Amino acid sequence: MHVSRQKLLLFYAPLAVLILVVLSTGGILSWVWGNAEKTTAERLALTPSATVGFDLKNSISEAEFVALVKVWESQNTPAAKEEHTTTPKPKTDAEHPAEKAPKKKQGAVEFSEETAPPNAPSFNMAVVDNSLIEISPFGPLPKIGKNGDTPWQAYRAAFTPQENIPQVVIIIDDVGLSEKMTVQLLRDLPKEVTFAFNPYAQQLDTWLARARGNGHETLMGIPMEPKDYPQFDPGPKALMKDYSAAQNADALKWALGRAAGYVGVISIWGDAFTEASWRIDPVLRSINKRGLLFVDATTPEGQDVTENSAAAIALPYARVTERLDSSLSQNAMKEQLADLEKTVKKQGSIVVIASPYPVVLSLLKEWIATFPKKKLQLTPVSVLAEESVQVE
Repeated sequence: MHVSRQKLLLFYAPLAVLILVVLSTGGILSWVWGNAEKTTAERLALTPSATVGFDLKNSISEAEFVALVKVWESQNTPAAKEEHTTTPKPKTDAEHPAEKAPKKKQGAVEFSEETAPPNAPSFNMAVVDNSLIEISPFGPLPKIGKNGDTPWQAYRAAFTPQENIPQVVIIIDDVGLSEKMTVQLLRDLPKEVTFAFNPYAQQLDTWLARARGNGHETLMGIPMEPKDYPQFDPGPKALMKDYSAAQNADALKWALGRAAGYVGVISIWGDAFTEASWRIDPVLRSINKRGLLFVDATTPEGQDVTENSAAAIALPYARVTERLDSSLSQNAMKEQLADLEKTVKKQGSIVVIASPYPVVLSLLKEWIATFPKKKLQLTPVSVLAEESVQVE
């Protein structure tokens, strides 16, 4: 009997252990099945989160969405500034921006110092007239006002040209791509110098407002296909030969919507795009309908096409005479400037364009300083553009 009991223990002990393991595992699985959803919900409830609604049927592209956000922020600067501060704090009634900010001109958007790029010095800020802005998915597009006011007339610099004095227009292009260089341009160049902003630059609304606040006329660059494409790529938002008219119209609107307050646009490269009138004509008509002027910085062949097309629709127009920085040799540029002086005294006016290289800016400052002695006058680009549409 004693031996049989041991045998029974040896047989049933492992079976009992197995039964306990099965029951324990089943209990755990049952608990997980019944409580996992609740546990997950509790954990998610403790996790910081945000919910964003998005309608795919009515969605727009990322670039268009960013443009819309820029428009909203420019028109709601107090809320936008508070939202984007790195260490937000609750505001008291006394600190509310609507009470602290000075009164603004009705129908104008004001760009605040607080929206300026970091480490930028203090400059005057200009405003734009909302009656000359069309809100669109591409951003704030310029338009002619109900009373016939045009952006190029509204935003032109206050300037009275001297009669019988040769006029020199100097345009600095690619403004805005470098914060340091843009600050230097604002500090060092006289207000009669025209700034052409690159549409791929960041914080264009602020930089353009600062330039206008300092008295400069401003242009928005329009990238166009060059003849040596793809060796030189005008970027993803350029007007291209192989694009449809609708695609190029959208590319134009994208550039125009990058900021507001400019007198007109200027071509970036584009000698391939502008060589055919049937391709450039719709672009020029769109520019004209929005009350802007056009500056052609392409080759003489392309300029002949655009000048004729502009004249046919009474579009204020100016063509670049020469690019100064083809060679960055100081001696070569000094010789070029000497030749330009001869040209302007024969023609009565010239348009010089240059990129903001330090050596170029240094020479330009020296050259501009000699204008009074040489009987030359530094002139904003709108003066020459206006002359192109004046009736004799």
